[in-house]
Amino acid sequence: MLAQVKSFKFVPARIRRRVLKRNHINELPVELLVKIFLCCLPTRTFPKPSRREAPLLLARVCCIWRSVSLNTSQLWSQITLEGLQSVSHRRRTPWTSESFHRFGIHEWLRRSGSSPLSFEIGRHFHIHTTTAPLLTLALQAEAHRWKAVILNDTCACITHILQMLWVPGKTLMLTDIHFADIELSAYPLTITPNQAFPPASQLCSICAYSENVRLLLGSGKLHALRELRIGFFEESSSPPLVTSLSFTQFPLLEILELSFRSPPFPQYDAATVTVVHSLQHLQNFFFVDRVGEYLWLIDTFNTPILNALAITSPKLGEDEGTHLSDFLLRCGGQLRRLMFHGAGGGVPWGGLTRFIQHTPMLETLCAGSPYLRRGDLMPPCPTLSQVDILFGPYDDIMMITVLAILSQWKCSGRLRERDPGSTVSPSVIRVHWDYLSHVLKHREVKKCIPLGLRVEPLPPQKESWWEHRLYAYLVVTN
Repeated sequence: MLAQVKSFKFVPARIRRRVLKRNHINELPVELLVKIFLCCLPTRTFPKPSRREAPLLLARVCCIWRSVSLNTSQLWSQITLEGLQSVSHRRRTPWTSESFHRFGIHEWLRRSGSSPLSFEIGRHFHIHTTTAPLLTLALQAEAHRWKAVILNDTCACITHILQMLWVPGKTLMLTDIHFADIELSAYPLTITPNQAFPPASQLCSICAYSENVRLLLGSGKLHALRELRIGFFEESSSPPLVTSLSFTQFPLLEILELSFRSPPFPQYDAATVTVVHSLQHLQNFFFVDRVGEYLWLIDTFNTPILNALAITSPKLGEDEGTHLSDFLLRCGGQLRRLMFHGAGGGVPWGGLTRFIQHTPMLETLCAGSPYLRRGDLMPPCPTLSQVDILFGPYDDIMMITVLAILSQWKCSGRLRERDPGSTVSPSVIRVHWDYLSHVLKHREVKKCIPLGLRVEPLPPQKESWWEHRLYAYLVVTN
């Protein structure tokens, strides 16, 4: 069909016009419609799903889709100001142009109607060189519609946003606050440590520095909070927030991320901490210990229905292994997903055996190839159906790891000939995209594919279930 379309250009223009008049776009083949749609997209970068670009891309398809786009206010409820990536790729976007700041933002807001607004202000160097911060002033006027506010830059323009957050009654729809890269104390805000944060009672998600968390907590009232991500970076207060914060004041908490970068204070000792945080609804726990000195804190948590646990630490020695083993013995009965990321080439803690023996319902295990050495998957774990091999180079160790996993799955009966109507979930090994073809070409892997094995590429890190919201900041500043 496409070959016929290509030859269509040799038909005389008069005949082409007559033919086109008799054909509707709906009669064109799907393959050709895809080609037309792709021709409307940017050519420098491969198109990726994006809520902020959705209304513009849909409007380029045809008049019908344009009408749908213009009349669907929810499509215009996402706004992102971020210029650093565009500058590095030398590609202009509507959000970095002066005309958008002067006029476009008002039209965008008009099209969003009365829908709740979610916006992100990322790094945008040089955008304000010729214009005042008109975009944030326009957003300030719509504070009554704010739903999610993400601030990832230190530009003075975000002062207009911060000012509205502490005005009672201005942000009644606000549920999400993410301050991943700013310090509230650096802005001209009159906030005292005990001052209540007006939207506190309605917030469902907070992502911030520990110092910012002190200000956001104020007098408490975060009873509806379901997601909390705190970065303890170069904390100057004593005692540090991590030892004084009671997580039980968030009774509905489902997601908790604790990220550490600064060395521990000498004033406190792990042996003297007896506070136990009982989180009855916590399902996802992310622990990022960049200095390798804080893993003992998991001894202070009780999470009876924990579903996913991700541990990142450069120091995973015997003591750290004991803390983790005790935690899983206490809280690993319902765990489905487990991730380890450490540093160094050795296998810590004597392997993973001592941990996954406490997780009888584990389905997904993510770790580097040194951690998945032969025998580490031998404890009873009949539900384990997916192994993600992270961070390791493609070498003999990786293939030894893959073959060891296959051998154990064969012994357990996961890899065997199945009936056509079998409902048993496949066994999945995921590796880095660069290594995928090498693994698929291996003779033993080819034999196991008909038995129910699937070898897939790892998803981008930002799409991984264990991705840390504060990860980008850690990478930039470390």
